[in-house]
This record gives sequence, structure tokens and C-alpha cells, in this order.
Amino acid sequence: VLLGNGAMGETIYNYLKKEFINKIILCSRSTYKFKNWNLRKKDQKFKWKNRNQIGGNILINSTPIGMNHTSKLMIFNEKKIKQFKFILDLPIADSNILMMQAKKYKIKYIGGKEFGFYQGLEQSKIYTKKRFDEKKLKKILNYEKFF
Repeated sequence: VLLGNGAMGETIYNYLKKEFINKIILCSRSTYKFKNWNLRKKDQKFKWKNRNQIGGNILINSTPIGMNHTSKLMIFNEKKIKQFKFILDLPIADSNILMMQAKKYKIKYIGGKEFGFYQGLEQSKIYTKKRFDEKKLKKILNYEKFF
């Protein structure tokens, strides 16, 4: 399940459809932007108001929900969130509802801060041809307590 249809959502969708043959479920507040995407026939679109009818094992949140100004908003109800086995939550926040739900229900969770950190490490390798000490960087950035 991929939530959001901004540039990040579209990038993730394009990667997923190349790498996986399974159906991808898309959901957004406005499904209009999906008209510009190269969607596969087997993939499904859901309007935001119908999101609690969606099922899946993996949840990818590419919406702003979870950022500090929206950290108290719930994406799914408690019953629905329990079904997911893995959550990739791209907004950067120290804490939000989705993170707390993942912890409560023992769902594997990667947050935006962790995702951004590792993305930066990989980009650094590409552009500088150097490897950076992950532990040192986490300590310098005070990220040790987050992941």
C-alpha cells in the first residue's frame, strides 16, 4: 500500500512496479494526479476516505502525515494498522502516531529520519567514492537514540 501521490510517491511507485510483480495499492486525498502516472492495469487506486478498506502487508507513507505539524493525525484506524507487517514512514519526525502504533503492534518500522540518513550515506558513496563511518555519523548527528 502506497499512500500519497507527490513526487516521492511517484518515484517509489515507479521503482516498485519495476521490481515487484504483485499488485500495488495506491491511495491519496486527490486521485487526480494519478492520471499523469504510468499505472499498470492490475494496480488499484483508492480515495482517501476509503483507506480503511485497503489491505496489504507493507505500508509506505509518502504523505506529509507524520511530520511535526501533523504528528497526531492517524492514517488508519487501530484495527486496520495491525494487519501490516512492515511500515516505511517517510516524513521526518521524532515521534508520531504511526511510529507509536508500529511499536505497540510490533510492526517492523523505518521512519523518515532513518531512511534519510541511509539515503545520504548512499549518495555520499556515489558522489565522493568514500565510505563514511555510520556509527560516528550517528553520534555526531545525535541519531543513536532513534535507530
